[in-house]
Amino acid sequence: MPYVKVDPKPLDRDLAEVAIEVVHDYQGLPSFALAKPYALALLACRTTDLHEKYRDEPMGELVRHLLTNLRHWKGTRAKRVKHELRQALADYDQKRKA
Repeated sequence: MPYVKVDPKPLDRDLAEVAIEVVHDYQGLPSFALAKPYALALLACRTTDLHEKYRDEPMGELVRHLLTNLRHWKGTRAKRVKHELRQALADYDQKRKA
């Protein structure tokens, strides 16, 4: 898949809400096993700030790992959620470099 530039934008809803949507829509597929640990970690995160930490890892890195393992998730909802997470990651990376 070619690289697509995404405009940075912070999350409008907390990570737990995003994770609920991922788990609800993606859990029936065999490839969900790869994304499951990251989705379950994000279920515990009631924040929109990707700089906050879950255990010792920034939320932004958990989101990055989740996105990597969602590559087999397809459909309209998947496209919308992945775009939302990519925008949040772009915002996270931009603020981290500043």
